Amino acid sequence: MISLSEFRQRYRVGIDTSPQNTSLDAALQSADTNGDQLVAGAELMDLYASINSDNALLDLDRRTPGRDRLVTIARGFRDDPRLAEGYRPSQRMLSLNRMHNGRVRADGLVRTNYERTFKCNLFVGDVLERAGLSAPKIHNPSAGWTHFRYAEQWRHSSQFEVIPREKARPGDILAVDYLNGEGSGGGHLEVITDTTGEWRSIGARSFEDAVVEDTTKTAILLEGKPQEDGGYYDAEAEVAVYVLRHRSL
Repeated sequence: MISLSEFRQRYRVGIDTSPQNTSLDAALQSADTNGDQLVAGAELMDLYASINSDNALLDLDRRTPGRDRLVTIARGFRDDPRLAEGYRPSQRMLSLNRMHNGRVRADGLVRTNYERTFKCNLFVGDVLERAGLSAPKIHNPSAGWTHFRYAEQWRHSSQFEVIPREKARPGDILAVDYLNGEGSGGGHLEVITDTTGEWRSIGARSFEDAVVEDTTKTAILLEGKPQEDGGYYDAEAEVAVYVLRHRSL
């Protein structure tokens, strides 16, 4: 459930006077069928179906600056009931990203082949590409597919620089390397959403089977011991955590 005023504030509706935002404001009023200034349940589903029917961006003010825009998009994915359900590791993933193989539904979402798998790299990759940024990929032209690279490989990509935690800002990527694992379960990725007070990040988590925004992963970053490679080591959890900044930002 979300109030109309919170929705407008979160996505900066009313700042951008473009036709896209004007039509969205009409969609908000239409979705609020009982006039209580809240949208919930079926109302919320109808709202997101409406604003995405023409493949409209979830970050509705396109002028939002780079890193802030990443946070807005990530929260938009979480708040859209269709996307949030699909980014759960146990469910079939729905995506706005046409890179993924699958059937394109009437509402513009791709019904991908990803199901019962780790999706943190898919979530963060889709957020980056929705903001017009590139994400680390692997291609197989003969098989006709392109995938985002495993989470543990992102910090080695030339698309990012590893930065000290004291320079971290919302919109940077938090990358976890599970030192005793490799492959699809060898790492984890989230988008940092807050670096004031209690630091927070958002991502698709397997243990919670949900898209979650809280302090769990950033606490490991803040408590970790600095390493020569720019990461922060947590001996108890046996992980190293890194802050990645996209070089286009």
